[in-house]
Formats: sequence, C-alpha cells, structure tokens
Amino acid sequence: MWYALLAPLAAAVRVGDQVPAFRATTHLGRTVTDASFRGRGLVLWEGENFESLARNFSDLGYGIAGCSTDDVDFNLKFATDHSFSFPLISDPNARVVEAFGACKRTDCSSAARMTFVISRRGHLLHIDPKFDPDNGPRNLLDLIAKMQRRAHGAVRHRASLFRI
Repeated sequence: MWYALLAPLAAAVRVGDQVPAFRATTHLGRTVTDASFRGRGLVLWEGENFESLARNFSDLGYGIAGCSTDDVDFNLKFATDHSFSFPLISDPNARVVEAFGACKRTDCSSAARMTFVISRRGHLLHIDPKFDPDNGPRNLLDLIAKMQRRAHGAVRHRASLFRI
C-alpha cells in the first residue's frame, strides 16, 4: 500500500465490521492470516514512520503490520532499509488490499494510502482513508489512547451504576 496520491475506491469494509479473512506472506517469508493477529490490537498501515512509535503502540496493546502489493523480495529490501521491527505483508495479487477496499486503481494493481485500526477480536475500530504519513502515526497513537480512556471510563461508569 505505498505512495498513493489518489483517494481510494469505495471501501469494502466499514468501522464495526469483522476484518476480512486473508492469508498472505510477510517480507520474511512467513505465512500470516487474519487470525494471526487476534488477541492483540493491530494497526494495519500504508506508509512509513511507524517504527519510531512501535514501542508506544505496543504499550497500548497494539501491534503494527504493513501491507503492500509488492512482492516478498521488494518488501524484504524495503523493510530492511527502514529497519522495520514489524511484519510487512506482501500482497502481489492484491487480495488483502481488495478485501479491505484499499485499491488505488480500478484494476487494484496498487494500493491506496490507508490505515486500519483493528481490535483484539478482529473488528475494525477506525479507518483512515487518506493517511498522512508524516503526522498519521502520532495521530493514530493519540486516537487509540483516547478510545481506550473512553472505554475505560465507560466501564468504570457502568460499574458505579451497579453499586447503588
């Protein structure tokens, strides 16, 4: 999902949806599926600049994975050049990209610059259809922290209602 300048086509997924089932290979040649990331939140991104915040995302219970329509060899070089500590999914047939509605072109030969925040149970919590690679990682980190504070407050509020 690299370097897209155009808005994506209509999204195939919406906030609240279960993540589409997928099977793909990472830049290290490992097979991953949608289930590989369950049990932990996930930021599925298009773009760079996540590496410097990887620890912060981890502290909030979120992993990071990239995805592009490039092949494993290209992604291995890209991930190595950028010292990624997280998987970079190679999707040369654009099955993952298409399932998420992240095609840049109608033939889905490349991906739009989009980012998805996925819950521990595999539901979409947030979709950023026009991801800003410079400020986007920090903005997403702040958004996730805010969502967690809000969820924590709602749980605490519900618990206090039952103490009456």
